[in-house]
Amino acid sequence: MDNGIKNNKYRLRDLPLRIKWTIIMTGFILLTFTLFAILFYRNTSDFMMREGEKRLEFTMKDLDKRLSKSDAPLTSDSTIDLLVESFQLAGKEYESITNQNSKKKVDTLVAELAQKEVQTYIFNPEKELVFQTKLRHKRMVIKPIVQPVTFHKIHGIPGFTYGKKIVSDKTGKTIGYIQIFYSLTDLYHIKQEIIENLLFFLAIWCLLVGLVSCVISKFFVNPLEKIIETIEDIKKDPMTIKRTPEPKYHDEIWRLTRLFNSMLDRMQRYISQHEQFVSDVSHELRTPVAIIEGHLKLLNRWGKDDPKVLEESLDASLKEIERMKSLVQEMLELSRADQADIQHHNEVSYVTEVVNQVITNFRMIHSDFTFVYINDVSPTLPISIYRNHLEQLLIIILDNAVKYSTEDKKVIQVTVSNNLEKVEIAIRDFGEGIAKEDLPRIFDRFYRVDKARSRAKGGNGLGLSIAQKLIESYHGEMTVESTLGQGTTFYLRFLISIEE
Repeated sequence: MDNGIKNNKYRLRDLPLRIKWTIIMTGFILLTFTLFAILFYRNTSDFMMREGEKRLEFTMKDLDKRLSKSDAPLTSDSTIDLLVESFQLAGKEYESITNQNSKKKVDTLVAELAQKEVQTYIFNPEKELVFQTKLRHKRMVIKPIVQPVTFHKIHGIPGFTYGKKIVSDKTGKTIGYIQIFYSLTDLYHIKQEIIENLLFFLAIWCLLVGLVSCVISKFFVNPLEKIIETIEDIKKDPMTIKRTPEPKYHDEIWRLTRLFNSMLDRMQRYISQHEQFVSDVSHELRTPVAIIEGHLKLLNRWGKDDPKVLEESLDASLKEIERMKSLVQEMLELSRADQADIQHHNEVSYVTEVVNQVITNFRMIHSDFTFVYINDVSPTLPISIYRNHLEQLLIIILDNAVKYSTEDKKVIQVTVSNNLEKVEIAIRDFGEGIAKEDLPRIFDRFYRVDKARSRAKGGNGLGLSIAQKLIESYHGEMTVESTLGQGTTFYLRFLISIEE
């Protein structure tokens, strides 16, 4: 039994979000309307009951005022005479219990006595009935005769009873009694109609709310369903180009969709990077591994007994190992560069301070070069990039400028300038230059313009790829201009940080 209850709970939890939303909204509106209906019904019912009591008290007061004018005990004839006034109400006739043949008309002030829900009884001092309205109806007399306004149910008819002693204004003696019964049958019928109308409107209201909730839930849930569809497609093909359409309105769901698509782009980029990393490493390491393997086989066969061959093989193997270490290190740096925006997304650097330090270091290391440094920016101007990464970028570009400068043109020019939004660092050499057809590919991994000379200079073809990944990670840009035989200029542009 308990398991069945638990299963039912889980079934409710597992309902689609659209159905949950509709159920919750409909339930909430139903509860709200029910509370409103209960309050409305109670207030309306209480108001009508109070009005009935007031009406009863008004009638009693009017009758008491008229009948107390008598100085003798009330009789049937004297009661009717006291109720007669000069302004008569046509068509309202009252019958005496002692003289049923006498019919007289009463004025408008006693018109309440003619209402079907009001029955009035008048007694003499001995509490004998001498007058009543609606003679043909069942008597609604309650004992004791004198009592405040009280709810009773007589002969199955609910109503208020009110009894009072009549005292003569002239003698001060008791001359009779009045008891009035005010039927609540019509009031109960009205209350029943109110309940039926409220239930009818409640049913209509629930239906409308359910329909509106379905429409609203569809509006909000559809983007989530599109995200689910995209996820299902990614499960089938992790590199799918499908993306979730962005909603028209720039609300939280729009933000969620944009973040989701951005996450997919980044995830697929990381997958591609991983695959590229594995492919590049396996490709680039194949040659040095083969060379080392060849030398080791040579030594194993007979070379170890020849000191010259042994020395050459060991030197060659050590060089290849060093190159492998360098290659792996650069590959790791390239992988880290792809994730720089995640690890250091809030970092800033003071561009003047970093450029000054790097230029100073290069002047010391390459004393045979002339470094022309022009700086037009404030020493306290920050840019959006991690300091170590800015240093790495400058070192990569300056190192290339040094490597590919000609013997007679050892001049490197560094210019730092800024506009309202970005800082630009231009690094220019007057060396070999790059052919026009090679320019579009210089940022590709392992690409070398002259493979023989690049290998001789110790390059693996990853430096510019690392530089480009780093600068893109910080939403900057890098462009290059070059003329073969005249030199090359790299332009690095960074966003100015708002944190002054």
